[in-house]
Amino acid sequence: MKAFTVLILGACIAMTLPAQAQSREEKKAGRAEAVAKALDARTFKVGVDYMIPRRGKSRALTSPYSVEVRGDSICSCLPYVGRGFNVPYGGGQGLNFSAAISQYEDEEGKKGRRLITIKVRSDEDSYTYRLTVYPDGQASLNVQPTERESISYRGELEY
Repeated sequence: MKAFTVLILGACIAMTLPAQAQSREEKKAGRAEAVAKALDARTFKVGVDYMIPRRGKSRALTSPYSVEVRGDSICSCLPYVGRGFNVPYGGGQGLNFSAAISQYEDEEGKKGRRLITIKVRSDEDSYTYRLTVYPDGQASLNVQPTERESISYRGELEY
């Protein structure tokens, strides 16, 4: 009797495994489609949770830092750690500003990645934002200011 119960239980588990794998693949495809749709519309936000400066320690971020693209403008709210070459007295605004995008390039990378390059000018500096977005919504961001050292971030796409 025990062997029969184990056999029936094993058959039930074997039948549900392909269904779970299929739903996992469907979720993955749905997420990739939502990410692509947000990037195509140029309406997305990258929530940043990790900072990687050129000098010093990399660290996890606890406050809600982000970069938001809304059509032809960008709203940057990022912490900055690094060396400044020609910055206003007191450090200025850093990477906390809203401005119009002067150049936006979007290209397809390997394995479904999207490589987005955004050039923008604030009152203090010119910046190049290089954003790599993966199909699962994970993102890496490199910011190259003209008057400061570059800095990188990691986070997740919010749409």
